[in-house]
Formats: sequence, C-alpha cells, structure tokens
Amino acid sequence: MQISINARTKVRRLFIAIAVLVVSSMSVAIYMPKAQAITNPPTTKVVYEKVVDSHTIDLYVNSPLTDASLWVKSVRLLVPDGWSRNSSTKYPALWLLHGGGDTYESWTKNTDIKELVAKRHMVVVIPDTSWCSAYSDWYDTSGPRWETYLTTDLRNLLDSKYAVDGSNAAVAGLSMGGLGSLKLAEQHPDMFKAVASFSGNADPLHAYSDSTDGVDLPGLSCGADWKRVWGNYAISAQRAVWERNDPYVQAAKLSQMRYVYVASGDGLSDPLDGGSMMMPDPVEKQVNVEAHALLTKLQDLNIPADSHFYTGTHSWPYWQDELYRSLPGLLDAIGVQ
Repeated sequence: MQISINARTKVRRLFIAIAVLVVSSMSVAIYMPKAQAITNPPTTKVVYEKVVDSHTIDLYVNSPLTDASLWVKSVRLLVPDGWSRNSSTKYPALWLLHGGGDTYESWTKNTDIKELVAKRHMVVVIPDTSWCSAYSDWYDTSGPRWETYLTTDLRNLLDSKYAVDGSNAAVAGLSMGGLGSLKLAEQHPDMFKAVASFSGNADPLHAYSDSTDGVDLPGLSCGADWKRVWGNYAISAQRAVWERNDPYVQAAKLSQMRYVYVASGDGLSDPLDGGSMMMPDPVEKQVNVEAHALLTKLQDLNIPADSHFYTGTHSWPYWQDELYRSLPGLLDAIGVQ
C-alpha cells in the first residue's frame, strides 16, 4: 500500500520534531559505535543501472567513501531528449540534494522537476547520502567521506561515463541539503557556479549570535554521535572543522558564484500544506533566523543574492515553489536556456 504525500510529510515532520527536541537538549549525545576502517577499499564504480523511464536512470554506485558497512548508494539522473553517455559534448548539470529523512527519490516524488527540465540540454543529478550525512567528510576518520564522494569520485564518474560536465554545475538543496548546497558551493567553485538553499541550516554554529543560543548538532537524524560528524565545537582545534562546514562562517566564498538564492518560511502558519502541523514549526523558525543572518552577511560583503522569505513550514509544497523561483537563475548560471 502506498503512503500519500501528506502522510509521508506528517511522518517526516514528526521525525524532525523529535530531532529538534534532541538538538535542544545539549547534554544528550547518542552513542553510535565507530565504523571499522576500510582496508584496501575498492574504487568507486557503478555496479548496476536501472532505466526507470525514457528520462530517468538510477545508478547503484559502489563506494567505500560512503559507508564502511554498506557501500552501494543510489544516484538518480534525469536526462533530456537525445542524451547519450557517448556524447562528444558534455551536459551542464543541476545537482539536487535531499534533506534528513529523504532519499534520492524524494525530489521526483514531491516536485515536477522532471517536467521542468525534460526539454533542456542538461542533466539533473540527485545523489543519495544518509539522513545525517551533513554532506561532509566526517571528523571521525573511520566514518563516511560524503563531500569527497560527491565532489571527486561521483563527479569524475559522471564526467567520464555519463557525459556530465564536472566543471559546469549548479546545486540546490532543502533542509540538510540546503546546508550541503551552500557548503559544497563555497568549497568547490571549480565545480559549482550557482547555489540555492531552501530552508537550509545556513549557520549550524550560530555564529551570527556568537553561539549564545546553542548550536545545531549534526548526525542526530540517524542516531549518530554528533561529535563523529564535525568533532566537538567546544574544543578549539575541532571548532575549526565546524567553521569550515558552516556556510555563514564561509559566506565570503559565495562571491565565487554566478548566482546565489536563499529562501525560508517563518514557521508561523501553513497555508500551502493545509495546516497539517502544529504551529509554530520550530525547525522552520530556526532556519529562518539563519537564512536572514546569512543574507545580511552577504549584503555586508557586497555579494549579490536573491532571496524569498514567506509564511510557511518545513515541507515540500514550499520547496516546490522555491524550485520554480530559483530555477531560472540557477540554469542561466550554467548556460542552460
């Protein structure tokens, strides 16, 4: 039996609400045993392809960088009419990053991205990570290396085998994926030329207030000890890892982008999703503060950015709207009409 989008949304929101309660309890740290180090790991490669339809291909990628116990992760490609892996011309790419609790299928299930790009000369790349990847190479060196996997191994694989231009891409994401899109764009301008964040964790360290209101702990969405992801922010040497992965702290690097878009709801009411969540929405309220802080910092740095702040919650109907709003700027930055 299929679960409706509204039902999936409610389940996901309950999960997020639980995570927020854990985040707010600064004394709680969930223990997760360390993964075993990989000895002589295999190279990253596609082990299986599934043609979903004429415009959708799912890749099952084997990479020791993603998880020491389960190496195979999925990547969904949306390809245009006439696409060929043997094309002599590489296709510009739009990378879409999922949030905590979502997968590589979430963008196509909850938005009409397939219809929006079907006739354009481009490829959409939707990689699966984990619910708590933070799109980062974890501080715990026996843990996953998501950033390296996405920006090196997967990038090179798609460039060499699937006619995707590894140096001409835009990236957008929601929630945890909003954090990921900003931080990856900041650190990899040789790959990404434009970025959009929808309800993203734009400042997990809360540097905008010098951490006077706590921090957003990573890793909780899948029960990981948050210190494994970026280390302990209270320890000086490890705080530097947090700062590298905090889009607000690294905001000056967004000057390298051709287009920047930041959006968030206020979490106070839910006009598009039928009011199916108790108000206020604590997740959206917090990311809204962070988004405003990031935009103010970009303005102070004279870095152009489009933004949209609205009445709404941490849910797909709003992210669908933000996809529509940001897509022209994202595609223009990579030369797609």
